Amino acid sequence: MRNKLRRMGAGRVLQISGAMVLLAACLAVLGVALSRNAAHRDFICYWSSARLLRARANPYATQAILDIENAAGGSYREPFIMRNPPWALFLIAPLGFFSAPVAGFLWLLTLIGAALLSIRLLRGEAEKPPLVVYLFAPILGCAMAGQTSIFLLLGIALFFRYQEKWPFWAGVALVLPAMKPHLFLLLWPILLVHSWRTKEFRVLAGLATGLGAAIGVALLFDPHVWSHYLAAMRAE
Repeated sequence: MRNKLRRMGAGRVLQISGAMVLLAACLAVLGVALSRNAAHRDFICYWSSARLLRARANPYATQAILDIENAAGGSYREPFIMRNPPWALFLIAPLGFFSAPVAGFLWLLTLIGAALLSIRLLRGEAEKPPLVVYLFAPILGCAMAGQTSIFLLLGIALFFRYQEKWPFWAGVALVLPAMKPHLFLLLWPILLVHSWRTKEFRVLAGLATGLGAAIGVALLFDPHVWSHYLAAMRAE
């Protein structure tokens, strides 16, 4: 019996080791492929704004963004500008400390991690989801393009998982979907009405705190970030 258990344990270790090696190989191949065209994915608009943030410059400056993107290998005639509001800048700011290929690969790993965590949170106590869940086309598309939409999914997953247990921190998690507030137009009024009817305002307090902290980070890098953002959006 012990020998059988040992063989089963050894087989399990080999399976996990093989899966990790395969995953590492796939990430390496994917990282090399994506690093070669980092300037032609949505990721580039976040990286260019992050580079300007690092220099404590306007992260929405059109001409500066165009110059950075083309210097990274792009061939843009018009700048590819990040349209997210200033409270989203805290998420992309670390990208500015790396070159475009390195930042692109790190961004990809972060997106994959966010997607896996989202699936785990939404699964709850249910059985393991089928493989097709991990190959859901929108998730793969967002990861390949370097889009931030996976972070929106993570924020919603965190909110639904913890809104009853930790309502304040569930509210903080809503900062992530607030990076594209227009995609959740129904959520915000429903959240307000629900909080008012139940006299439970900890979710709103968490959201306000999270937004305040995120905006504070943006202001540390660029004290005029709001005027810069509004000017860029009017030009867009």
